[in-house]
Amino acid sequence: MKLVSYAQNFEDVMLWRALGHINDGFYIDVGANDPTIDSVTKAFYDAGWSGINIEPEKEWFDKLAAQRTRDNNIQCAAGSSEGSLKLFVLPGTGLSTSNKEIAKEHEEEYSISVTETVVPLKTLTTICRENNVNDIHFLKIDVETAEKSVLEGIDLRLIRPWILVVEATLPGSQNQDHQDWEPIILSKDYHFIYFDGLNRYYVADEHKDLDHHFSTPPNVFDGASLSGLSNNLWCTTVSNKAETTLAEQKEYTTELERKIHQIESENFKIRKSTREKIIALKLSHEDINEELKKETLSLKSRLNKSEKNHKNLTKKINLLTNSRSWRLTQPLRKTVKSISVLRRKTKEKTSRLRKKAIRTARRKPLFKRMVNGLLYFSPTLKTRFNRPSTKDKKTSTLRQHKHISENASSALNFLNAEIKKNKGNK
Repeated sequence: MKLVSYAQNFEDVMLWRALGHINDGFYIDVGANDPTIDSVTKAFYDAGWSGINIEPEKEWFDKLAAQRTRDNNIQCAAGSSEGSLKLFVLPGTGLSTSNKEIAKEHEEEYSISVTETVVPLKTLTTICRENNVNDIHFLKIDVETAEKSVLEGIDLRLIRPWILVVEATLPGSQNQDHQDWEPIILSKDYHFIYFDGLNRYYVADEHKDLDHHFSTPPNVFDGASLSGLSNNLWCTTVSNKAETTLAEQKEYTTELERKIHQIESENFKIRKSTREKIIALKLSHEDINEELKKETLSLKSRLNKSEKNHKNLTKKINLLTNSRSWRLTQPLRKTVKSISVLRRKTKEKTSRLRKKAIRTARRKPLFKRMVNGLLYFSPTLKTRFNRPSTKDKKTSTLRQHKHISENASSALNFLNAEIKKNKGNK
């Protein structure tokens, strides 16, 4: 299993290195505080372990009760005796303590109002006995300078945690304060094995085979990753970067959602417009089809009517041509047709003769005068007679051109003769 570290100073990494091979392990966390942030036991809980969380402050106890349902969460303080304890609470900090002077220093340093409350007090021996505790794989103690009182309340000859992790510096400093309480542990067949700058680790003599796991600090070979939820500097940096990245991703996601909404809106408009056009085209197509149907029906009706009329006429013609009167009048029809042809030809021939006679009369002055005399009382006919035809106009024009040419030739000959005459006189 890959470990995700939640602890403040990688305590869970060191403990997992030594105890990660154990399934369904058991822990006791004195001063458990938040169930996730800076929790030494969170990674083990996620791995299937369970245990006892001792937390006197109500704010943290309520969170533990809500999130650590597999654990036994006890709202009390652990000490050297049974009874009650005055607790100086600094809300939301995890720095609440039974030491009035330390609480006052925190109040001045962090500008937080301290409130006093009284909480139940039990020894760890009593708690273990009441909960039928057997093997304890590790015991972690973080009680803000009350470590000695907690250790005095557990009989380490009977209750044998494999590993003890005890906070060994004064709150918010690097000054170690283990000198007062360490002899209690060492006198009970435990040996010091590791100091991480904040906590001191002790291993029971009967489990000294675990000592080699504490030869090096947490490193890359532990294969652990940061949860980003701890208050240490590494996690704060990672958390800030993650928050920045998350904010950027959120902004990017918001912009994408805006663009998607815009595209969907445009697509909706396009689909709506397309649907309307399709409907309009369908209606237009239906109207055209309806008009075509009507026109087709009308044409069919007219065609049927024409065919019917054609049949009727054909029938009448057949009746007529097959009738007796049609056969009897056939010679008469041929005669009428012959007369019509003869009249047309006679008319054409008469017209040609008339035109020829008129042209001949126009050319002969004597005939022309006689005709004009006869047409004296018919001015219209007289005008038409005297009006030259196209052919006469062409003939007259040719005569005029010939006359002009002859005159021009005579004039030219006269001029040439005069010129020669003048030259001879000189």
